[in-house]
Amino acid sequence: VERGALPVWTVTARTDDTGRWRVAVPRDIGARRISVHYRSRQNDVRDSARASALLLVRSKTALSVRGKRVRAGRSVRFTGRIADLYDGVPVVLEAYSRGRYRPFATTATKGGGTFSVRYRTGKDFRGSYRFRARTQPTASTPYPYVGAPSNAVTVRVRG
Repeated sequence: VERGALPVWTVTARTDDTGRWRVAVPRDIGARRISVHYRSRQNDVRDSARASALLLVRSKTALSVRGKRVRAGRSVRFTGRIADLYDGVPVVLEAYSRGRYRPFATTATKGGGTFSVRYRTGKDFRGSYRFRARTQPTASTPYPYVGAPSNAVTVRVRG
């Protein structure tokens, strides 16, 4: 089982009297490529057949904001946590504008999978704004999940 930058997880199974076999894959190994290699005899060096499947599991990210109501020109603090508490996972914070989410800050998770970003609103900002966080694991990030957005939070900016 290949899990991105994490070590490959290997297990050997043998068929029973009916030719069936079973392997239990732990639920917490995240997104993965599962490869099955069949050898017709125990000491064969080459595979007789092989197949693989890709299972993508999205990361779970929670976002909260301190200061849901703020005066224009003041700061709000976004905090969040990712599932499974990995450190060093890149997180992009996005604001909803003109029909789509646009990035405004990048950080990485720290101790226990948490992250924090401070954002200062513009002096001319007024109204309600939606924000979210998106994990963006890279090939070198030891995080076995596919990036996904968090819940959206709303901040109301007043004059």
